[in-house]
Amino acid sequence: MKGKIALGYNYEGKYFNISSCHAEMNVINKIKCNKNNPIKMDILIVRINNNGEIKNSKPCKNCIKYIEKSRLNFVNVYYSNEKSQIIKTNLKLLSMDICQHISSGMRRKKTI
Repeated sequence: MKGKIALGYNYEGKYFNISSCHAEMNVINKIKCNKNNPIKMDILIVRINNNGEIKNSKPCKNCIKYIEKSRLNFVNVYYSNEKSQIIKTNLKLLSMDICQHISSGMRRKKTI
């Protein structure tokens, strides 16, 4: 089966002791509620700012952990970068990346 299975969004508010829910978490929760999950899936994460520009949507280290713990079989991870390109990778490479993305919310939390 090919096609969109679920669509997730970022939103603010308490969620598992953090101040926001990233789109990755939101879509994983929707997929886990669906009992007809496909065996293999890809995940695409794109960030679009208020001006309609594509921005960096590389999963943060917490989202990478959340995706891994979901036990859903994500084969490829696609995300947008600051150059409006879509980058293709996988969870193993993302988790080994020494330049892991830290979300702005986590950066603010560390400065408090």
